[in-house]
Amino acid sequence: MPTSLLDAVNTVIRATGEAPVVSILPTDEQLPPNIAAALNLIEEVRKEMQVRGWWFNRERDYPLQRTTDGEYTLPANTSRIDVSEGQSVRVTQRGTKLYNLDTHSFIFTETDLKVDLVLELPWDDLPEVARQYIAIVAARRFQARYLSSPNLDGFTQVDEMRALVNLQNAEAEEGNHSIFNHWSAYRALDRTPWYH
Repeated sequence: MPTSLLDAVNTVIRATGEAPVVSILPTDEQLPPNIAAALNLIEEVRKEMQVRGWWFNRERDYPLQRTTDGEYTLPANTSRIDVSEGQSVRVTQRGTKLYNLDTHSFIFTETDLKVDLVLELPWDDLPEVARQYIAIVAARRFQARYLSSPNLDGFTQVDEMRALVNLQNAEAEEGNHSIFNHWSAYRALDRTPWYH
């Protein structure tokens, strides 16, 4: 069963020696300060770790639909963007729109633009290995900010390293990484003369 947000909160507060809680429902009138702080740290780490881009939140060759005004609107949860391989335009993200660095405007003449996106996913859409990593990093930060106990910190540092290794192993297995997937890397290794 996947780690729930409640499980993650309990992981965070247990790192400080506190007893687990049974509910963090939004209907709770007021969460205790330690629970609110734990939730805030989990949210902070969830956003921070996804910006890098992992197999589960990367979209390659994502087709964008141009509006009648010549603009491209990005998904609201876009954290990073780049044009896909083979595209000739230079772009960046400005708010929820794609900005044309070549024309210094939001207007594009390209009608079939594809981009590589890194998306920020909500907790429930994350794979288990990412949930575990987030909970452990948040627990370490919570403990360091509120208790600063070297004994507790040393224990969770080992856990954090294990969780990171698990996340990186999953990235290696699930990400289908190969130098041959990237034209620039393949070209550097290709021994065929360019004039062939």
